Amino acid sequence: MQDPYTMSKGSQLEGYCMDLLTELAKKLGFKYKVHLVKDGAYGRQDESGNWNGMIGEVVRGEADLAVAPLTLTAAREKAVGMTKPYMQTGISAGPHPKAVSGRVISCTWWLFAVVLLACYFSSLSSSQGADSEPLMIKGFEDLANQDVIEYGTLSGSSTLAFFKNSNNPAYRRIYEHMERRKSFVSSMDEGVQRAKEGNYAFIGESVSLDLAVARHCELVRAHEVIGMRGYSIVTPLGSPMLKNLSVAILQLSEAGELAYLRTKWWASSCIPDSAKGSSLRAHSMKGIFLVLAIGLGIGVLLSLFELTSKSRSTAGEQKAKILLHSFDSGAEPAFENDQHKGRPGNFRQKQAIKRSTTVICKSYIAE
Repeated sequence: MQDPYTMSKGSQLEGYCMDLLTELAKKLGFKYKVHLVKDGAYGRQDESGNWNGMIGEVVRGEADLAVAPLTLTAAREKAVGMTKPYMQTGISAGPHPKAVSGRVISCTWWLFAVVLLACYFSSLSSSQGADSEPLMIKGFEDLANQDVIEYGTLSGSSTLAFFKNSNNPAYRRIYEHMERRKSFVSSMDEGVQRAKEGNYAFIGESVSLDLAVARHCELVRAHEVIGMRGYSIVTPLGSPMLKNLSVAILQLSEAGELAYLRTKWWASSCIPDSAKGSSLRAHSMKGIFLVLAIGLGIGVLLSLFELTSKSRSTAGEQKAKILLHSFDSGAEPAFENDQHKGRPGNFRQKQAIKRSTTVICKSYIAE
């Protein structure tokens, strides 16, 4: 069993291949009983010409159909019947770990606007760096021309045979490097795990790598895909079902059913780069907004304190002017009237009034 093609769910089996088999049975009107391949292999021919795995069971008549991600190859086509491909795949490099970066920003509130701009451009630069770093290895030419990142593929796989038998100089160098470094893995899971640990690029089927990327959000796949091939359903040689299965597969493809199944079983919970690689992440700005809020709060408190102090001072000055004005308006006319009447005895009263005025003003100002 292999996720997401065939998986166990309690006593039942589910997955892409199970759904595909159900749709084909509906179209062609046949019933089926599923059993898992005994040796757990897809099918490889040994030196004596015998096949193991699913191909071997079909060749020996132990199964009427083999539904799995079986790559259509010339060697297999000679031994069994293979339908039109229900899925296209190829060879790609990856996954390769993404770079993760963060920013912790602190500043005073009065520099908020300046720091906000600086943080914006810093996050933009970091985002571009994170997005562009996986593209260091855009394809197999880049992989062959560097020796920093280790790489490998599944031991004994058709992917390894592709590089081994290729006449392309870059592909040959890749094979020789893997053979020299013995950088092979025994399973897809092992290859993905090594890539997650870092400094390792796993080479494999593009659809398998797409699944790994969907399941592990920190991984990406290189854009280049080479050696295009297809996954087919296997029948015995000369089976009357072969033609009908091929037609049914084409009909499902034209109706969009195969695309739907691909989307269903390769669904990802990862956030797209366009969404999470925004110019400025909110969580990275919590600190600066907190500082801004604190600064504004302190500023408001200081403003209130200054306003209160100024109000008290102004009120005191107004009270002093009122008292002084009241006294002047009440005493001075009496002095003027006495003086107008020419009373010589009023000179002492005038002096007393002036002394009293002086004392009152000074005493109030002292308060």
